[in-house]
Amino acid sequence: MIVSSVCMAGPIVVATSPASARQVAASAAASVARDNTLTDPSNRLWTFANLAAAVVIFAVLWWRGWLRPRSISTGGTRHVDSQPAFIWAGGAALVFFSSVLAAGAAAQLSGVPTGLYFGSPKALAIVQLSSYGCALLSVFFLLRLLKDAAPKAGLTITTRSLTLGLFAGVLAWPILTTIGTAALWVQTAITHTPPDPLGHPLLKVLRDSPDSVWAWALGACAVVGAPIVEETLYRGFLQSFVLRVTGLPWVSVLCSSAVFAMMHYDPDGGIPWAALVEIGVFGLILGYMFERTKRLGVTIAMHILFNAGNLALAMLAS
Repeated sequence: MIVSSVCMAGPIVVATSPASARQVAASAAASVARDNTLTDPSNRLWTFANLAAAVVIFAVLWWRGWLRPRSISTGGTRHVDSQPAFIWAGGAALVFFSSVLAAGAAAQLSGVPTGLYFGSPKALAIVQLSSYGCALLSVFFLLRLLKDAAPKAGLTITTRSLTLGLFAGVLAWPILTTIGTAALWVQTAITHTPPDPLGHPLLKVLRDSPDSVWAWALGACAVVGAPIVEETLYRGFLQSFVLRVTGLPWVSVLCSSAVFAMMHYDPDGGIPWAALVEIGVFGLILGYMFERTKRLGVTIAMHILFNAGNLALAMLAS
């Protein structure tokens, strides 16, 4: 998931770190554009325009009943009780470990040292392509099996759901951008140190190797691979597992979004807490939309739009 945060500092962990592919996908790019709003007065108009749009969109959605807590169960809850809890937990584990193990194996074969944050664009791309490629195979295999075994669990990806997701992503964009900017302002006020606008290694790879097909393969992994894998993992399986155990949609949303944010935490400080705020809110929105629409394709499309938009903003700002 490449994006969603505020500071562009989530390293590309190319080996067996559980958060490796996730950090590339969800940590960074939008922050560059947001960071510039702190120092460039010409961008203040953009900031206030986002704020105004966020207020209007939030008010309209609340008035229409979409954002009220009870609206999450409109049309009933998803039917996940057709499968036992261990099936949902096992699906999440299979997607996660297939990604991690493939990344580790590719790192060893390509000569990228475990746990380091550097490497040639080719080596890094091989690791990420292997990681997401293996995870995508697991995703498609599991979704195929559950298509008939759990037809009302919401694990469908259709043209209609993808279109709805793109529309929802456009509406969510100003809200997330405003939250990210506010979190960045608070962090900067506390630390008195603005984040590095090009702190994320993925953007540095793209900047330093703009003509490298391997560098852009990394971007493709973040924009396309990460949303499919992460939405299936966190929403499709983890959220369904919690819903199966508790029967409470909001509890499942809160749990999946909390894990989603924690998996993007960088113990080395590469991803600031301001980024985690935005990632957590993004996870809440995705979890809510999954329960509200009962269509996994909606959250995948939202995730793709968010990642692609943030990457584009970051590259323009750099």
